[in-house]
Amino acid sequence: TDSNFYTPFFLEHYFLQEDATLEQFCSKNGISANDQFQDQILKNSNMSFSNLVNKNRVDYFIELVKSPKFKHYSIDALAKEAGFNSRHHLYKPFRKFHGGTPSDFISSISN
Repeated sequence: TDSNFYTPFFLEHYFLQEDATLEQFCSKNGISANDQFQDQILKNSNMSFSNLVNKNRVDYFIELVKSPKFKHYSIDALAKEAGFNSRHHLYKPFRKFHGGTPSDFISSISN
């Protein structure tokens, strides 16, 4: 339901937590059947919970890069703000969900 999934995941930015896992999310939000919940996520979003987390982190990273408030942040700092452990952990999901590299993206919007 919205109160069990949409609100905590999207509106409260659960995906930004470094240790965002399906098990922890279910535990925090009173969801008991992890397998059923995972199947529901796959059905509704066409991706696994971990991919949904990473996709939203990449989208959030892109929002941060575009925000004047974060203009002087390093890629490492932006990656951490977006829930990634480091810049290194950002690259593979960034390439998967956006294409290219974060550096190239930042350069393209700076010009």
